[in-house]
Amino acid sequence: MKRIMEILQHEVNEPTLYGWFHLMCLGIIIALGVFLIVKYRNSSEKTFKRIVLIAWAIMFSFELYKQFVYSYEIENAIISWEYSFVGLPFQFCSTPLYLFPFLGLLKNGKAKDGLIVYTSTFSLFAGIAVLLYPDTVFVETLGINIQTMVHHGLQAVIGLFTLVYYKDRFSIKSFGYAAIVFIVMISVAIIGNEIGNAILINLGIDETVNLFYISRHGECVIVILSSIQQHVPHILFLIIYFIGFSLIAFVFYIIEKTF
Repeated sequence: MKRIMEILQHEVNEPTLYGWFHLMCLGIIIALGVFLIVKYRNSSEKTFKRIVLIAWAIMFSFELYKQFVYSYEIENAIISWEYSFVGLPFQFCSTPLYLFPFLGLLKNGKAKDGLIVYTSTFSLFAGIAVLLYPDTVFVETLGINIQTMVHHGLQAVIGLFTLVYYKDRFSIKSFGYAAIVFIVMISVAIIGNEIGNAILINLGIDETVNLFYISRHGECVIVILSSIQQHVPHILFLIIYFIGFSLIAFVFYIIEKTF
């Protein structure tokens, strides 16, 4: 068991931006995206759903691995178990873990339209942003680096594939539904932050739950937003967070509608 844990936590030099590891991952991701779009863009909806659910299963499996690795330490040949609440899997980039099953299983309707556009705008942007600038997610653990590139890579690939497959479902109304999906996820994060931190305080655990990096108890690590958080009231920060990402997603929507 200890040997397995040591393998899972195999340490390497932290990958550099646009170094060989980063470029190799980008190449694989681009190749996968092109393959799916070329081969399956006109496939049946049943096939589309299978592809989405397979991608979700891979992402979910890697997330379990990450949670396992972040839950223990090996020091002086002694294994100690301690969960890191900072690693709770509910961030902007984590939303596919919760939404892809619905994207793959829901029947056509407003909810499905909202998920289609959310996946092709909000989620696509989040995946691409990390893929192009993974500086804050690269670490010295090989498995975690692989996990983060697989997760964000599939997030971007499924976003593009969904865009191509359901291009005719894009409309201003469906973008509004996508914004509602984003509001729901942010609301869950806000509630989770308050409840989670209250529980940790009562238990005397010196950690912070910071879902979506918008907790008033923690620091936002997202570029630009981290500076804004320090200079405005929390409620205004939340509004800026929502409007900012919504505007970026809308730009993606306009570009996608144009092409």
